[in-house]
Amino acid sequence: MSDKFVKRQLDNGLSVLLKETHHAPVATFWAWYRAGSRNEWDGSTGVAHWIEHMLGMRFKLEGKPTSDLIARLGGVSNAATSFDYTSYFATLPADHIDIALQIESARMQGYRFRSKLVDTERTVIISERQWLENESQNLLFEALQSVAFQVHPYRRDAIGYLCDLRAITADDLRHFHRTFYVPNNALLVAVGDFQAKTLLGRIDELFGSLKSGPEPPKIHAVEPPQRGERRMTIEGKGATAYVQLVVHVPEARHPDFLALVALDSILAGAGSFTMLGGGGSNASSRLYRALVDTELAIDVSGSLIPAIDPFIYLLASTVRAGHTPAEVEAALDAELTRIVNEPVNEEELAKALKQAKAQFVYGSESVTNQGYWYGWSEIFADYAWFETYLDRLAAVTVDDVQRVANAYLGRNNRTVGYYIPGGD
Repeated sequence: MSDKFVKRQLDNGLSVLLKETHHAPVATFWAWYRAGSRNEWDGSTGVAHWIEHMLGMRFKLEGKPTSDLIARLGGVSNAATSFDYTSYFATLPADHIDIALQIESARMQGYRFRSKLVDTERTVIISERQWLENESQNLLFEALQSVAFQVHPYRRDAIGYLCDLRAITADDLRHFHRTFYVPNNALLVAVGDFQAKTLLGRIDELFGSLKSGPEPPKIHAVEPPQRGERRMTIEGKGATAYVQLVVHVPEARHPDFLALVALDSILAGAGSFTMLGGGGSNASSRLYRALVDTELAIDVSGSLIPAIDPFIYLLASTVRAGHTPAEVEAALDAELTRIVNEPVNEEELAKALKQAKAQFVYGSESVTNQGYWYGWSEIFADYAWFETYLDRLAAVTVDDVQRVANAYLGRNNRTVGYYIPGGD
């Protein structure tokens, strides 16, 4: 491994990945914990996200809010909780990166979770939960997720259930933090304008003396094969109907994953691996032409997320006024049937791969996004997944796309959801 790219594991089990890049005097520093909603237990859903709230924007170093410390140095910071991880980052001028290291070292060492502060944050998190329930598309996806998964903890969203959010105690937070916020369950990633060997020495000073903990509990749940189409309907406020369809797909390490990326690009337009779509225009995609150009729907998107365990591929559409969810689903189903029965041609695949490549390159240009990708890929696979992504994507063939379409788009693997508005 070169001096400009370092991957090490400290004696306490803490993983470290550093990459020098001297294009600008900027550096990003990320801390990743293998602790997401998949690691929670029944009765304490949302605990990982709650800890992220209290250790993120609310966290203080020597009595000063860490977000203010970073901002005053011209930097930005944030945190996130997902199914597979919780992460914290700061991007700032490279000569101030040491403050980010100090913050993460303090965050890993422990937190008292005083009951008064826990109760204050409870109000914030419950408000966030209630906001989610007022967002029709989010509400539909959460319900769809709980129907698609019957065994695996991916059935639960990271925000947690309202009943649990009202009951979680400071002791619950402490227990989760002691279990998962340990060096041997964490990964540090830095990308930017620094000397990797020097930075590694500083990391060893700040983190090397922290004690490792017991190995966190493993997740052994395996979702059984789906044996028939599942359907569900949500009724709620508003004047707009939505249709969402998910199919079970393999984990990010699986050989079929990159072919599914190409399939998604053909069907719904190249995405950026976000939860409910994203990326550039998808106006040339098959589903856009079938649903939006025909004025059945206002929009359509796809979402394919790399995950540790097999997850779901989402297709989502907003029904245009004057049409019904059944009409949108029928048009959607026709396109899925067509791509299963009729192989795509080389020209269409080449265009889809070009768009997917562009989205990936655009989403990994900055040092912040590179820190994100190096860390995330280490969570669900390893950093080589990120570094070899474009080469593996370019190797996808027409036969690969046809194979995965046949393997995963069948009715027996689908869960379909409607959101039916009931007015204001």
